[in-house]
Amino acid sequence: MAGPAQNGTLIYAANINDLSAFYVQLFDMRVIKETDDFISLDKDGFNIIIHVPPFELPKSTFSPIKLFLSVSDMKYTRQEVLKLGG
Repeated sequence: MAGPAQNGTLIYAANINDLSAFYVQLFDMRVIKETDDFISLDKDGFNIIIHVPPFELPKSTFSPIKLFLSVSDMKYTRQEVLKLGG
C-alpha cells in the first residue's frame, strides 16, 4: 500500500504488540508499518491501525475503536456533520 491508509479502523490499545499479533495470527493480516506509537495492518485493502492512546483512556463512555473514512470534499463534509449533529 502506498501512502497513508484511506479507510479503516483505529484502535487505541495499551499493548499494541499483543493486539497486533492477535489480528496477524487470527485473521492473516500483514504489518505494513510499525513505529513505537502505532502498528498499521492490512488485509485485502482493509486497514486496522493499532495506536498507543494519546491520553489516559477513561473507564466509561469512551470507545477505543474509531472508524476513519476518506472524503472528497472536507469543507462540505464538515458542514454536513454539523447539520447531522456530529
